[in-house]
Amino acid sequence: MLVYGDPPPPESVYEEAQTHPAKGTYGWLKLQQDRLVLQACRRGLPSVILCPPNISGPYSPYLVRVLAALRVGALALLDDGKTPCNLVDVSNLAYAIALALDRGTADGKRMFVTDDEETTWHDVIEGLTPVAERTAPVPVIMREEFLHLRLADGRPSLSVVQSLKHLVSRDVRAAMRQDPLWAKAEQALGQGVSRLGKVMEERLRLSIVGSPPIPKVQRGSQYNAQLCLQQLRGVRHASDLAKQELGYKPLYTFAVSMRALCGWYRCQHGMDTGGRNLLKQLYIHGEQDNDGS
Repeated sequence: MLVYGDPPPPESVYEEAQTHPAKGTYGWLKLQQDRLVLQACRRGLPSVILCPPNISGPYSPYLVRVLAALRVGALALLDDGKTPCNLVDVSNLAYAIALALDRGTADGKRMFVTDDEETTWHDVIEGLTPVAERTAPVPVIMREEFLHLRLADGRPSLSVVQSLKHLVSRDVRAAMRQDPLWAKAEQALGQGVSRLGKVMEERLRLSIVGSPPIPKVQRGSQYNAQLCLQQLRGVRHASDLAKQELGYKPLYTFAVSMRALCGWYRCQHGMDTGGRNLLKQLYIHGEQDNDGS
């Protein structure tokens, strides 16, 4: 979905909306992949592009991350959790893939595939409650605070300079020395630089590698900016095209999907076994030992 930008524009309810992700972002990379598929399709390779949101259901890494943030108080809600949360159960997505292989028009067209429900973030939190082991209410913060999180979450884009710095890093050079030709070239380069003198050699090193980074001091509990900022994506993407052209109709509802996730999670983490309380106590004592208490 991020091929439309983050947050996506209101018109991205449907697939025809203009794609304009920021260069270097995840959405931008996905858009380049879509274009490769379209190029192959124009050359005769039958293709369909299915466009899912976050994938839910048993084994969902996405919902496990939400659950982890929920447990430690790193998740906050915008507008009391009334904003849309676009999801598709993994089985619904697998079903859509089978339909696309069987009935797809093979013209490289993009199709949204969702659970086709008006799921909100409040619904997601409520669905995870049975396994959250948390009684405190989820914090609710104002939109201005979410926008502040976005500024603080600024992620580096693709950079030629950063790539060059990585190329000349100690670890990369050590690996490349396994090639005799590169080892010889590096030795010759090092001898040439050393002739410039220590002062010039140090200036050259700092201009490429930069000064040693100063670690940031963590100040108390912080919100998971990546998960919180998803609530600013206030668009509910429609699966109308997939329903029309593929005959897609979700096999599992959001409620059934969340029950399946919770059942899998309880089994995976031994929540219904007699040793659960013992494991929790061992974990707590382990944390106290790490704190020196």
